[in-house]
Amino acid sequence: MQIDTRIKTSQLKITYPLLLIVFIILILYSLINGWQENLMYIYASSLFLAIYLFLLFLKLYYFYCNDDKNKIVIRFYHSHPFIREYKAIEIPKEFFIGYRIINSFFGLRKDLILKVRAKNGITEYPKISISSLSKKELHSLMETLNKYKKQAN
Repeated sequence: MQIDTRIKTSQLKITYPLLLIVFIILILYSLINGWQENLMYIYASSLFLAIYLFLLFLKLYYFYCNDDKNKIVIRFYHSHPFIREYKAIEIPKEFFIGYRIINSFFGLRKDLILKVRAKNGITEYPKISISSLSKKELHSLMETLNKYKKQAN
C-alpha cells in the first residue's frame, strides 16, 4: 500500500500565495480608491483572508505512507509554502501497536496518532495531520494500519 498526496500538495502550494496576492491587491485597490466607496472590495478581500485562514487551520499536510518492506514509512510536512518542516517516521512492523484518529472541527480536521512498543512501554508519536487525505486514501490507510495492528498483538 502506498499513499502519496503530492498532487494535492502542489495545488495547495499555488493556492496559498495566490489567495494572499488577491487579498493584498483588493485591499490596496480599496485603500487607493477610497475604501468607503469600495466596500465590495473590502468584503471580497475579507472572504479571501477567511479562506486562507481556514486552510491554515485545517493543517493540510503532504502525506506519504508506504508499508512495502518490514517497516511502515510515513513522511509528512505542511503544504503551506512558507511553513516547512520535513518529518519522517519509520516504524518496524513488529513494534507497531496501534493508532487512533482524532476528528475535530466537524470532522474536517483529522489527526493520526501512532502507537509503538518501546523499551519503556507503549509510546505515542505526536499528531500527524491527515486532513488532506480523501475518503478512499483514509480508508486504505486505516485498513493497512489495522492489518499490522492485529499482527502486533
